[in-house]
Amino acid sequence: NYSEQVWSTAQPMIQLMNRQLPYTSDTAAVNFFNAALTIMTEIRAVSGGDQCHRFANPNESDLVHTQGVVSDSTREIYMNAIAEVIKYAAIDPQPVPLDEEIAETWDPLISEFSVVWAEDMWMMGVPEDPAVDKNVYCAMLIDYYQRLLDLPTDQSGRILRWLVTPEEIEGSVDTVTVDDT
Repeated sequence: NYSEQVWSTAQPMIQLMNRQLPYTSDTAAVNFFNAALTIMTEIRAVSGGDQCHRFANPNESDLVHTQGVVSDSTREIYMNAIAEVIKYAAIDPQPVPLDEEIAETWDPLISEFSVVWAEDMWMMGVPEDPAVDKNVYCAMLIDYYQRLLDLPTDQSGRILRWLVTPEEIEGSVDTVTVDDT
């Protein structure tokens, strides 16, 4: 199936996108996380927590096969969102958001989330721990991203880009060039 072949070759694009996500536009970041949230929700509804957990925490060579689980239109939206992240990081790289730029929005949001998920939050830090209840983990992750995506795009985009920024590159600009011809 052509759709599955395209999907299975996505891994290099996803790896590039992960490196570019901190520098993309807020809108591209929000679009990507909305698409990923839709996939996690569809996977969890059809296949449960194990597949959802694998999608959210893939091994280097592991790409969850989604045919029959995630709609073709959702997969297309996801692939387009990945391309959008890469494109906007290349043509108009944004500075990595600083702690002080997101604190006013982030602090109350994470405090509220912590109250709801208090006894399960430890799983966020060690998703591969054998003791993780994968269904609870996915429910929590879906709730986490939904709360972020419910914010206005400029706020959620900054927080999402800040969340995915590795500590060693905070404040730097590391982008790729895309020939847009």
